[in-house]
Amino acid sequence: MSQDDKINRQVGELFNRYIRNNSNADDIGVLDPHLPDDPELLRSLGARCLEESRKAMHAGRHLDGRRFDILARQLQQRVDAKRN
Repeated sequence: MSQDDKINRQVGELFNRYIRNNSNADDIGVLDPHLPDDPELLRSLGARCLEESRKAMHAGRHLDGRRFDILARQLQQRVDAKRN
């Protein structure tokens, strides 16, 4: 299994377990205990949130779309902060 496959699997598990059906997960602070320190994993999770945001908006689920978008931005800020 390649490194990308492992990251994608972990991102899918994190998203499905802690974000998808948790309407309280609209702030990264709620997810902190579950988030890894790996910047690559955080970046991939942010990309997944953006993808799910687009899907939700297209399907008319605007609250979910906005929530996923907010999380994606916060995850990107976390990655940027780890770089500096």
